[in-house]
Amino acid sequence: MSNRDSSEHGDSSNKIASNECNEATKLGFNFTQLWSQITTTYSLIDRNDSNMFNRDERVESEQEKKSVVILGKKYDDISVDDGVIEQDIYSKIWLTYRTGFEPIAKCLDGPQPLSFVQSMVFNRNPISSTFNNFHGLLDNDNFTTDVGWGCMIRTSQALLANTYQLLFLGRGFSYGRDRSPRHDEIIDMFMDEPRAPFSLHNFIKVASESPLKVKPGQWFGPNAASLSIKRLCDNVYESNGTGRVKVVISESSNLYDDIITQMFTTLNPVPDAILVLLPVRLGIDKVNPLYHASVLELLALRQSVGIAGGKPSSSFYFFGYKGNDLLYLDPHYPQFVRNKTSVYDTYHTNSYQKLSVDDMDPSMMIGILIKDINDYEDFKSSCTKSSNKILHFHPTSEKADRRGSLSEFKRKNSEFVCIESKDVQRREDFITIDNVSRDDLNNMEGFIDMADEFDSEIDQNNKDDNFDDDEPVNVSQTSIGEEYTSTAGSRP
Repeated sequence: MSNRDSSEHGDSSNKIASNECNEATKLGFNFTQLWSQITTTYSLIDRNDSNMFNRDERVESEQEKKSVVILGKKYDDISVDDGVIEQDIYSKIWLTYRTGFEPIAKCLDGPQPLSFVQSMVFNRNPISSTFNNFHGLLDNDNFTTDVGWGCMIRTSQALLANTYQLLFLGRGFSYGRDRSPRHDEIIDMFMDEPRAPFSLHNFIKVASESPLKVKPGQWFGPNAASLSIKRLCDNVYESNGTGRVKVVISESSNLYDDIITQMFTTLNPVPDAILVLLPVRLGIDKVNPLYHASVLELLALRQSVGIAGGKPSSSFYFFGYKGNDLLYLDPHYPQFVRNKTSVYDTYHTNSYQKLSVDDMDPSMMIGILIKDINDYEDFKSSCTKSSNKILHFHPTSEKADRRGSLSEFKRKNSEFVCIESKDVQRREDFITIDNVSRDDLNNMEGFIDMADEFDSEIDQNNKDDNFDDDEPVNVSQTSIGEEYTSTAGSRP
């Protein structure tokens, strides 16, 4: 290229950038402020990065000799930095924010893409990732990144991706040591492009339908995530896609033996496995201590595929624990969409964090993978022996048509969505607390009606004349910068 050509090319690029900056300025976007935030934020990140992403310092500093559990596999008296454990964690599939993917059109009455630009700064976003997606940053009509709103989708994808990996590659699969085309096929199903069955685009697509009606840029709750997974898995199941995984959702955490048996014996084709999703709320502000042991017990079972949840307005993928500390993968690390020659390694990481079960947010989605009837019986037996307080088993679903007594008012102001029978193709695939009698629940040994605890809080709030039960939760002070949009909910 001649000097003249280079000069003309540079002038052209400068004009394009200038036009984009002018357009962004018209929309109220302040580049001076953005640059100040970037430099300030990265200065803080440089000082604190070891606390945020340093595996060795954060996880190994305490309880060094306690056993470690990773998705049902227990390592006794081994330090977390042991090579075997490190490789096991590295082999788990990690889904994160992405930038630069094919545009997702905004809804006219939904969040604005430019409203999330500052979130990119406060989410440890690499500068290269930010400016590789420079054109997308200035597009206020389309989303080309999920930074600031997509973490629950990413952790739900992680739970589902690890479900497929466990089902088709086995518990002993070791990424990096065992190269498998099937692994790459699984990752391909989660690429950020419309043709991938479990892409961000398709999560948004199915969630936009009734009853969820979630708009691009809105935060998913556990219920929205679970129903989206079900719909997407149903599409793959019916299209003879990779792996027939049937999804059962139980808001009430009640499982019925006859429903599970029927699904394995009467469906044609027979499912390769059943994924049980429990979108639950185990307390008000934090997980009720009654459930602490039960949460850990579920992660210790070989049927576990993890938990998506974490803290208010943000979500992590929990895959195990050490002592009372839950181990998790953090999706709040934006990566630029890359070509497939290098993309697969970006779905694995050596970095993981910990969170005390005492500090866990009560709203979460628990995943259980059942491969056949014998596997279900083993899972049921394990939960029964440990007196698990979260799950309850019943021989039949004969009483499933009886309605509960929770009022509509008590269902508001939460991230749970009321899902009716018309919203699912097969009634037996969805078990809701509305379909379990209140007397049955109260008679269950060890059952605590969290609605009663929620009722007392509602009654107290009603004394305030300014109380608005439809007002969204204000999480503007969170360090993550994730916006939360509450959808009309079913149970607290």
